[in-house]
Amino acid sequence: MLQNKFGSEMFSFLPQTFNIPEEWDKLRNTMEGGKEAWIAKPIASSCGDGITVVTSPEHIKLGRSILSVQKYISNPFLINGLKFDLRLYVLLTSIDPLKIYLYEDGIVRFATKQYSLNEEDIQDTFIHLTNYSINKRNEDFEFNETPDKLFGHKWSLNMLWNHFEREGINWFPIWEEIKDIVVKTILSGHLPMKTAFEAEVNSDYNCYKLFGFDVLLDESLKPWLLEVNNFPTLNHKSLDRHVNEVMIAEMFNILGFHITEPINDKKKAAIIDNTGLDSFVDFDPQMYMRKKSNEQLDKEEDWAKGKPGLFDEDKLTPLDVRILIRAEEELEQTHNFSRLLPCADGQKYLDCC
Repeated sequence: MLQNKFGSEMFSFLPQTFNIPEEWDKLRNTMEGGKEAWIAKPIASSCGDGITVVTSPEHIKLGRSILSVQKYISNPFLINGLKFDLRLYVLLTSIDPLKIYLYEDGIVRFATKQYSLNEEDIQDTFIHLTNYSINKRNEDFEFNETPDKLFGHKWSLNMLWNHFEREGINWFPIWEEIKDIVVKTILSGHLPMKTAFEAEVNSDYNCYKLFGFDVLLDESLKPWLLEVNNFPTLNHKSLDRHVNEVMIAEMFNILGFHITEPINDKKKAAIIDNTGLDSFVDFDPQMYMRKKSNEQLDKEEDWAKGKPGLFDEDKLTPLDVRILIRAEEELEQTHNFSRLLPCADGQKYLDCC
């Protein structure tokens, strides 16, 4: 929808995609007469189950399942002749206002057979799919247990950047472009998330979401968004743990869970005793009120229109102050997470909200 509104130049990071069965006729008309490859993915599936690469609409198995059929990126950037993608972790700590964090490390997942688009290889999942759950079945799969060694079929993101530096590739512009993709993708789904949040959630605190973004680099090092995972797998193998355990610990530090209901004296005493506190700060329901005054709503509308000076110190509302305190508390806990939104140049994303 945002691509239609703002143009493909601003939202050029998603391959052409059709949702089946609703857009079956459009897909069939697009595919007919061509020889390009398309990848069909069952909705709400995981671990690569049911994914197929096809070159004709007749090869797509229609059934009760909803499919996402996406134009296949046929010119991926290869390392040692192998296709790979990036699993990145994106944390939302707030929907209103929107706060987005991106973890600075991730998992690089390799296919286990040399890349080929030959017709006889189009169905070989070890060539075209990078899912660990699929490639670990290949007898040639190499486990990498040492994060500082560039071998095997799974790396950390930092290992990939080290490889790029050795090859004379400047990876910083790639990472900046990925950050922009993350923000625009979250904004694309922000309205339904905000609607559900307002209907179902009573407090701004203790509500968060960790997404898994899958990104592929083509031969010109342009990043493409393949999909967003609602419940990203956090594998227990050692290389994954090298990334994930530290990430999870930092995530919980950023979230800073609050006690959001009254506590009786016995529980207060137990908390003081177990934590070594000298005293206990009582629950104050005013800290968790989400209802906005008309003044607050008018102020936010004026800010969205670009009016200056609305958040000067002498014009802050109690809600403004709570939002600022929480934002600073979160930011103080970041080490490997980077906050993408809000940001200094965040005004450029306002039209996308």
